[in-house]
Amino acid sequence: MLAGRVVSRVTGIYFTDFVRTRFLDPLGMKNTRFSDNELDPSLLTRGHKKVDGSWLPLEFSQPGEFSALGGLFSTVEDLAIWIGGMGSAFDPHPDTNHPLSRASRREMQQGYRIIPPSSRLPFSDPASDGETLAYGFGLVNESDVRFGVTAGHSGGYPGYGSHMRWHLSSGYGVIALANATYAWASRVGKESHLALLRQLDVRSHHVASWPATNSAHTSIRKLFGTWNEADAKSLFSNNVDLDQPLEKRKESIAHGITSIGGLKGSVDSIRTPSASQLSWNEMGQEGHLNVFIQLTPENPPLVQTMNITTVQYPKENLRLIVQSQFVIASSTASALDGPLALTNEYVRGDGTSHVTQVARGVRGTWHYTVKINPVTEEVLESSVILAPTNETFFIN
Repeated sequence: MLAGRVVSRVTGIYFTDFVRTRFLDPLGMKNTRFSDNELDPSLLTRGHKKVDGSWLPLEFSQPGEFSALGGLFSTVEDLAIWIGGMGSAFDPHPDTNHPLSRASRREMQQGYRIIPPSSRLPFSDPASDGETLAYGFGLVNESDVRFGVTAGHSGGYPGYGSHMRWHLSSGYGVIALANATYAWASRVGKESHLALLRQLDVRSHHVASWPATNSAHTSIRKLFGTWNEADAKSLFSNNVDLDQPLEKRKESIAHGITSIGGLKGSVDSIRTPSASQLSWNEMGQEGHLNVFIQLTPENPPLVQTMNITTVQYPKENLRLIVQSQFVIASSTASALDGPLALTNEYVRGDGTSHVTQVARGVRGTWHYTVKINPVTEEVLESSVILAPTNETFFIN
């Protein structure tokens, strides 16, 4: 109320008129108003309050001093315009003619004060994949371990309850409107929104790699095919040779390629944690090389880190043991996120004594690890754990 009074004093017009002329009209939200008298009666839905087991219709509220608290009439179409304006604040392209600056819209959606309890663990709540909640400037920031940041807010008013939320990376949002006093629209809104994001398998955020990062990716792949000393020296920063001499790197790479039966010439699972970082799987006949590179923050950037892990796919005997042990090992995880199913994706493995394979449930990604004695085939470990969140968090 005080903020509304300040706006009226500073601008010289009523708060409701300021909101309409400064925001609603420029955005084309023609069916969003503070008074029912300004709207087509066919668009209005009467609010209700439950009294002694019966629903009683309520009169429409009228604008006044309390309007700064809320009380706007609106439609799904108009609220979608508002959500679109919030989402466009993070668009890298030139800004549109939104009446509120991009900086202010971004500030509204960023978390500044943690909301206790500060976190929810994965699978502890059917409407959560594990999250941290924080309050921004008039909006709630929900940081989900799988999907990244969602912004939104709920509303409660005599006769009504509402909730709107949107996923910052993909732009997909949900609007829930109910005509009962303080209806818990947030619950159905959140559950339906998460169901949508899961169905579409949206990414937590998108990163645009530097051209130099993409160029380094191409150059390193060429080195895998034919190692050229001059090209290698021009590609790497000085610390790379100090970390491991280039000649040793060359030998290690050649050994890795041989152990996976040679390269196919194709890549898989490209990830971009940041503009200067890139990881990918260099596919082989019997496994793959997991490659991670990071460039220096200079002009021109050079490769300062190159880590390569050899992953050999399981031989027949190890593969059969994996299949026979998986159902038992995954029983607990299946109870949380079942049924789990093994994929053809591998994280670690030497082909004969151990392997870590990706399994997927209804909501999560899991890692199944088997270790055996390669001579006796005795099972030394058979375990399923939730995959690290960054495996789905940083994807271009």
